[in-house]
Amino acid sequence: MIEEERFRASLGPLIAWLETWRTDDGGYNGFVIHRTEAKRMKRIHDTAWTQAAMIQGYANLYEKSQEVRWHDALVVAADLQYSRYQEETGKYLYAGHEDDRFCSLVHCALANCALLRAGRLLGPEREQRYIQAVRGNVDEYWMPKLWVEREGAFRFSEIDYYSPNEDRYVINFNTMAAKCLLDLASITGDDSFKETALTIGR
Repeated sequence: MIEEERFRASLGPLIAWLETWRTDDGGYNGFVIHRTEAKRMKRIHDTAWTQAAMIQGYANLYEKSQEVRWHDALVVAADLQYSRYQEETGKYLYAGHEDDRFCSLVHCALANCALLRAGRLLGPEREQRYIQAVRGNVDEYWMPKLWVEREGAFRFSEIDYYSPNEDRYVINFNTMAAKCLLDLASITGDDSFKETALTIGR
């Protein structure tokens, strides 16, 4: 009981502070400094890197407590990330790693995992929309643009402005992608996603 009270006492101010970073449409901004790039040293738009963490956090809180406030916060955060999906390209807006010209594998994977998790908690209508976006991202962007068969892995991004003459295969990016594919296989029953994840693992 004491630990639960301490947890609640700590959680309240933390959530209140995080909510000060939220935009009116549910995007979580923040001061992000990465490689000292000036554009990352001020408030910027939401990115899948931070948005996915908020979705997963609210999903945890709602799943364990069933409190309406966490449900509502989860809806807003997840719907915002879903709205960043572009059906015509299969990419997410604001999914750049260090540079918004990227649409990086890990940003997409984080967004996808968060949407699949949220969908399971928010009812069949939202779940189907989220699944459609995740499948579109994988089928229309990952597989045709990022997958390299001879390597059995996904490249960093379609265009890599830091290493234009070579493909970068980042282990933790591919690990997160494998998790997304396994989640997608479990939800849809499509074993092709599982096979790609196993190839990455091997």
